[in-house]
This record gives sequence, C-alpha cells and structure tokens, in this order.
Amino acid sequence: MKGFISNTVVAVCLTSGLAAGGCRYRDTVDPCWPERYEYMARKEVCAAFTPQVQNGHILDQTMWNYHFEVGTAKLTPGGQDHLVYLIRRRPCPDPTIYLASAQDLVYDPASPEKFAEARCELDTKRVQEIQKYITAQTAGRQLAFQVVTHDPAVVDQSADHMARVWATYGNSFPSWARRCLIRRRLPSARRQSAVLVNLGITNRVRQTIREGCRKYSRLGLCLRCLFSHADGSAS
Repeated sequence: MKGFISNTVVAVCLTSGLAAGGCRYRDTVDPCWPERYEYMARKEVCAAFTPQVQNGHILDQTMWNYHFEVGTAKLTPGGQDHLVYLIRRRPCPDPTIYLASAQDLVYDPASPEKFAEARCELDTKRVQEIQKYITAQTAGRQLAFQVVTHDPAVVDQSADHMARVWATYGNSFPSWARRCLIRRRLPSARRQSAVLVNLGITNRVRQTIREGCRKYSRLGLCLRCLFSHADGSAS
C-alpha cells in the first residue's frame, strides 16, 4: 500500500510539472504528418517538371523555317494555319510568338559575313510578315503580339538515322516488326506524283515534300497518311 501511494504521488508531481511547463502532445510530435511531407515532395516534382512544360510551350509557339518558302519571308499555307492556331488558343492566346532564326540560306565559305547579314535581314522580314498576318487576323480584337527571334534545334528525328538503324539492326527485329515496317514504306515516286497531282499540288511543292520526306521522318509519316487517305478516297 505504501508503494502504491508513493508511486501515485510521483506520477501526480510529474504530471503537474509538465502541465506547468506547457508541454503538450502536439509539441512533441508532428501533427501534420504525412501531409507536410507530401506537399514538399509534390512541390519538388512540379518544380522539376515546370521547365519541361515551359520549353515545350515555347517550341509550340515557334514559327519554324518550314513555315516559310525557302529563302523568303512568304508564309506557306501551313505557316498561316499555325499562326491561326496560336491566335485562337483558349482560354487566351500567348502574346509572345517565337521565330526560329533562318537556317535555309546558302552559306558561302568565302564570305561568311554576308551569310550573317542575309540571315539577320531575312529574320527581320519574317518578323514583319508575321506581324502583318496577325494584324489582319486579329482586326478588331484589341490583341497585341510580339515576335521574338531565337535559334532552337528542330524537335524531330532524321529519317537517315532510322535508315542506318534499319540497315544495321533490321535483321534482328522480329518478323512481325519487319513486316510492319516494310508495309509502311513510301510509295514509288511515280505514285507520289500521281496522288499529289490529283490533289492539285504544284511541282515546286511536290519537290519540297519529297526533299522533306528524305530529311524528316515526321513529314514522311504525314505523307504516308496522305497517300493512304488518297488511296481510300479513290477506292
């Protein structure tokens, strides 16, 4: 009985001492676990993802060299469509449009300074052409756009690289994969010309498309879709 009384007295003294010192359960543990650390982890992931989103948006806002006729400031129909797409973006368009610096000029090793001057002059003319087209498309909407020139790498993969991969590792692909790749080859040049003529595309544009198919795999894929659609319409 004496031991019980002494233990009780000690417990009461300790409890009163803790109460007097203001020590509580919330002061000894983290009451926001795990929400506090989940929030920190989410912020770290978003912080790493944000630059990728911003870079992708800038590239989407870019007017590339292939949006103009080669060596000129004249917009192609595809370039005009891309500008309309940027102007009509919802909920509101980004007022900054980027222009890829001209890389479709012929370089003369004997006079490199002329190449730099010609590129600067062509960039200026293309900026003016973009501004003119935007002004015409947004008349009466009170929208103001600025065009910024930069020099990004084209986000694409060369078809030459894929051809080298096929030549080196093609035999190691499964048979079903080889059949799919072979069936997706472009039609013959004669068949390409016939389809493009039926679609009303001029000789100069047809030549540009063929050159682009040899250089860019994405354009080749689009052309395959075009031929497939034309064949389906003809049938």
